Amino acid sequence: MVGFILFVLHIGWLALAFFTFVNWRRLKDVEATREVPIANVQPGEVATIRGRTAFHGEPRESVMGRAPAVWYSWSIERHAGDRERVGVSSAMGWNSLAGFTSVEPIALTDDAGNRILFFPMSAEVGHSNGGQWNADLLDTLSATTRDRILSGIGAITAFAGMGELRFSERWLRPGVECFVVGRVDKPGPEHGPGIGPEVKGCITEGGFRELRLELGAPKTATEDLRSQMTATAIGTVVMFIIAVIGSILA
Repeated sequence: MVGFILFVLHIGWLALAFFTFVNWRRLKDVEATREVPIANVQPGEVATIRGRTAFHGEPRESVMGRAPAVWYSWSIERHAGDRERVGVSSAMGWNSLAGFTSVEPIALTDDAGNRILFFPMSAEVGHSNGGQWNADLLDTLSATTRDRILSGIGAITAFAGMGELRFSERWLRPGVECFVVGRVDKPGPEHGPGIGPEVKGCITEGGFRELRLELGAPKTATEDLRSQMTATAIGTVVMFIIAVIGSILA
């Protein structure tokens, strides 16, 4: 029993150390780039771009919540329980059955109507609106919601009798203030003059490492990242000391 507790403590401080490093790296990425107004972006430069989310093209809705969404990501999971495990294994006894993340470009606009396009194919989207429903054999969802979700992925009866299911969705609404740190590319001919709103540039990859879209203003984000980094660093040190003392006394 003591050995197991020590094992958990060591895993805990290593996990906290990892999150401390991740937050530090993100903080440095934001601080290392200058914020450039959308109207002044130049292809080829790495910059922090701030704006408000908007549709580029036809308006869209999230699949489950039916909320206006410039981006959404949904998943359906099944609780493993004592049944045979299926799908892709995930944490806390849940197995992934199906999922999808939208790939349509997100427009970031300023007050003058200038816009850049952010392509989220390989990006991480920060905190966003979300919803989650749990269903036992799909019965706790309304019939309309259930049929809409499952028929949309061609699985109207595929999950029947499979135990407890979890329907989860995240979405990003239009009009939300956010920013991205990335490399600005020249817009393609499909976004040129005379084809819808003028696009100043496109962002398809991160400025340094992973491509992320964060909600809020850069100043607020750096303060939040610094607070998170401090909290995880303190937790790492405390848990490490406890783990070492425990190992010595064991």
